[in-house]
Amino acid sequence: MKKKFFLAIFAAMLGIFSAQADDFVRVDGAKLIGRDGQSLVMRGTNCGNWMVREPYMMNTEGRLDRQFKFDKMIAEICGEEKVAEFDRLWMDNNFNEEDMKFLAEQGFNTLRVPMHYKYFTLPIEKEKIYGAQTWVDEGFERIDKMCEWAERHNILLILDMHACPGGQSSGDICDYDESKPSLWEESRNRAKLVAVWRKIADRYKDQKCVAAYDLINETNWTLPSSNKLLWDTFKDIISAIREVDDNHIVIVEGNTYSNDYTGFPSAKMDDKLIIQYHRYGVYNTTGQVQGMADMSKKYNCPIFIGEFGENSNSWTSDCIRLYEEAMGFAAWACWPMKKSNFNAIVQVNRIASYDNLISQYQKGSKPDATKLWNALVEWAEAQHISKCVVRKDYIDALLRRPYNTDCLPFENYQTGDYVYAAHYDMGAMGRAYYDANDASYQYNGEDFTNWQTGWVYRNDGVDLYGDVNDSKSCGYYVGETKDGEWIQYTIENPHEAAKWSLDLRYAVNSGTSTVCITVNDRPVTPSTSLSSTGGWTSWATKTWQGIVLPQGTLRVRIYLEKAGLNLNWFRLNDMTQATDEE
Repeated sequence: MKKKFFLAIFAAMLGIFSAQADDFVRVDGAKLIGRDGQSLVMRGTNCGNWMVREPYMMNTEGRLDRQFKFDKMIAEICGEEKVAEFDRLWMDNNFNEEDMKFLAEQGFNTLRVPMHYKYFTLPIEKEKIYGAQTWVDEGFERIDKMCEWAERHNILLILDMHACPGGQSSGDICDYDESKPSLWEESRNRAKLVAVWRKIADRYKDQKCVAAYDLINETNWTLPSSNKLLWDTFKDIISAIREVDDNHIVIVEGNTYSNDYTGFPSAKMDDKLIIQYHRYGVYNTTGQVQGMADMSKKYNCPIFIGEFGENSNSWTSDCIRLYEEAMGFAAWACWPMKKSNFNAIVQVNRIASYDNLISQYQKGSKPDATKLWNALVEWAEAQHISKCVVRKDYIDALLRRPYNTDCLPFENYQTGDYVYAAHYDMGAMGRAYYDANDASYQYNGEDFTNWQTGWVYRNDGVDLYGDVNDSKSCGYYVGETKDGEWIQYTIENPHEAAKWSLDLRYAVNSGTSTVCITVNDRPVTPSTSLSSTGGWTSWATKTWQGIVLPQGTLRVRIYLEKAGLNLNWFRLNDMTQATDEE
């Protein structure tokens, strides 16, 4: 009898452990507990520009600074039926299972999914019955697919209502139409938002890959009575969700782009609550985020930095280190995953025909329908990850550099190879390079700092420029150097200690510049003045002889003692026998 009893207890315990191994993500005070029952830090990104297309990523600021205006242009020139066709083509390419698989392979575990309400329900002005809710299949089917992919690739999803009925923000982030009542000016819009969330929660209540519901993204609206309408709307949404779903975490965001919690209720809104903030272009100091930590302590809940980024690698690594090590925040998601710039996980290549025709329309001319549609198709297809450029230095800044101070080679080089100047090491400023400008802090009262003046290829302070006509380079060179800057390269020397020559390909527009080179912190060249070559890309080669190199890993640093030198490549070659004295 005892044996059967203990077997039953053991079986029950196995059942509990089995359930915990595939549970819902949950909150435990200021911490998160993952599906495996272990402590969890969400490290993720946003698939911004997928369901909610933003003008700065579409290159459509101006006449087309809202998604609905862009759609009107398509309808006007190409035909109404092309709007839905473009939508499908765009979302199919901008994010699909290949993207989800890629994120998992890189080491991310979370994806915040910005949603547009119009793919789930009709706007209030199109409802045939006053106050009714008509459901649209497109949005639900898209999220169904997201869940399939997330489950397959072990990614957690945060469903984010990025564009609410009527628009929750006066800016261009939520497809707000100034000619119609906003979310805050029309009770039917708020009722629709509540109904949409109830419908979403009912559909995904059993989806364990869905970690949380992010209820209203970035409100930016003047609301009276200490934001009372915002807090009351959150309460209404949470109440509706809990009617059908008691499994999932809910996330709230403050006013003024998620950062103003004035008037936030003293009573915790829900037992499964996360408080979210967004951070751009601010200092990465503990004082700057202390208020967030105080909120976490007061409400005994986790903090989620749901958006940050669009800055340099140094800024990005510094803020993640601040979030996790100094403050113990449980979750972050950089913004965005994909755009046409190098400070993103994946860079989309610009399409000239699309940019030219959009510019033509912005200036008041109506493009040819066939040409515009072909350009739209090309632009949509350019979003596919197979046609994009993976920015490994930015990924390194997100996932390695916050926790590891080592420098890694950008490319694997050996002695004898041409080592391109743009391929300096991946690592922190002061370890992989030193540059006078390395990040922007424009939201702390400073002007925007263009930390990389050439604005190409890599996302550090080292200034790079493109030169596609130079067949002897990798297509990029280091320029805009300043006194005291330096760059490091890690290369391998498989040979025993020997003498080498060192060739440096450089250009000096005018005057002179001074350079010194070290290997493993030992000077191997004297301070050398290099005279004008007659132009910024008029390249010359300087050679130093008799440089003794040890076998193994070499850390080569090029010091710009006096500025003005552009760097193309260097090479350690012509090995000769070293004497014992050397």
